[in-house]
Amino acid sequence: MIDASVIAKLIMREENYVEAAREIEADDETLDLAILEVANVILKYHKRGILPVEEIREKFEELKELSKTLRILGFRKFLEQAFEFAATSNLTIYDSLYIVASSKLVTSDIRQAEAAKQHGRKVVLV
Repeated sequence: MIDASVIAKLIMREENYVEAAREIEADDETLDLAILEVANVILKYHKRGILPVEEIREKFEELKELSKTLRILGFRKFLEQAFEFAATSNLTIYDSLYIVASSKLVTSDIRQAEAAKQHGRKVVLV
């Protein structure tokens, strides 16, 4: 299960984006939520004055094309379990959704990775 942080790393060409690309190719499963989260990251780059509107539109197109190649799972079937997990941990519902939906989690979020390990998940930190 690829978390949004890894997809964002690839789309925004952040540090270790080549490794992110390899992991996405190896494990092409994510939650529908990831597409929304990454679209929001793209917008933040513009709102913070880092990228002009033309470039964020290109990034958004890249995200749309990438999403066509991914196996996207709906978050709703994991929501109740994720809510309980988030209620008993110090994680957001978003991070908890990726953890409960996965047997192996690929993420760039160290805190989420640690929680996933404690929950018995295999973790790849990019």
